[in-house]
Amino acid sequence: MMTKRSSRTKILLKKLAVIPVLTGFTLLFAERVEAYENSNELLDSEIIQNELPKEQKSNDTYILEDIKEKLNDVNSLKKSFIEKKDTFNINIPNGEKIKVWESRVANYNKLNKIYEELRDQKPHYIKSNIERQKQLKDLFSKLGSLYFNLSKNDKIRVKRPIHPHSPYIRFKKNGKAYYKLKNELTKEDKKLLPPPPTPLSNNKRKHTSVKSDSIPKLKRIVNHKKGTFTYTTNNGNIISKKLSELTKEEKKMIPPPPQIKLKQKALSNKLFQDFKNTKKYSIWIDGKAVNNNVLNNYKNTDFFNYSGSFVHKNARNKRFPQEYQYQLNTKKYIQKKNNQKQTTINKLSRHTSKNIKYYLDNKPISKVELNKINPKNIEKVKVVKKNDGLGAIYIASKNN
Repeated sequence: MMTKRSSRTKILLKKLAVIPVLTGFTLLFAERVEAYENSNELLDSEIIQNELPKEQKSNDTYILEDIKEKLNDVNSLKKSFIEKKDTFNINIPNGEKIKVWESRVANYNKLNKIYEELRDQKPHYIKSNIERQKQLKDLFSKLGSLYFNLSKNDKIRVKRPIHPHSPYIRFKKNGKAYYKLKNELTKEDKKLLPPPPTPLSNNKRKHTSVKSDSIPKLKRIVNHKKGTFTYTTNNGNIISKKLSELTKEEKKMIPPPPQIKLKQKALSNKLFQDFKNTKKYSIWIDGKAVNNNVLNNYKNTDFFNYSGSFVHKNARNKRFPQEYQYQLNTKKYIQKKNNQKQTTINKLSRHTSKNIKYYLDNKPISKVELNKINPKNIEKVKVVKKNDGLGAIYIASKNN
């Protein structure tokens, strides 16, 4: 009997010991449910009522505002590049500086307003001390830079900066600067003023027809293979014609063959031997195209000078497919050219009168000095004759 009672007592004690543990689990489970319900309440308030608890709402609002501010900064930065806006700093009460984007026009107008207010103060710029003059000069220089960077449309919207010394006109005399009003200028003062800029309209030339001097040389292309001549007018029009269809004016536009050079240039024997290569060189002797084998009848010392150039593919043809073309001039040929120039001068001398003036390198010379000129030293001769009988002969020397 004692054993049974003892066993029942032990069982009862064990049950009593388990009760606190069960109670603890119950309390713990109750807290978890409460927390879960609170989280559901939070979600419900956010989704259904679109509002947060007070503490949570203030924290998230701060984050959202910070994001919005950064996005605004990014958008402003984009606009500063797209709309050509400038940045500048603004001081705020707490001592910090913030960067602000503003249009160039507004920035220019603000600075110009400050400049105009300072410029209108007395005394005038020309009577001010060096420090104030420097301040006005610096502002004017900065305004000029801002104005220069404005677009054409923006320049219409703003006022061009006025020079600090306006309405006075500044000019220098004997290295010293002077300021005078326009009505105070004398004839001598006006001579010291820089010339006004030439209007753009005066610089434009009107061409009613295509002339040889109106075609840039770099825009003239002769294609012997296709038998065409292509050129570009000043208006930008590209014209291409067959050589047989060219007018007299257009034929004058065709680039001439290598010019005859009267200056002596010795031809080396090595280069002379290279010229015999028919696949690489096309040769002219005394202005006429010849076969390269003709060079076997000459020596390198027989030539007074030579000149040549590279021939582009579009300018080569069946007759002259070579990469290079060279003009060789013999001493007899050069002497003949010199005699022709001397004859031209003699003819000009015979037909001269008191009304004709002579110029050597744009300097007036006498008739006696004209006859003393060595033809070898002449580069070009130009004759100008007027309807009233007056005329002039312009001679350009090689040494000029």
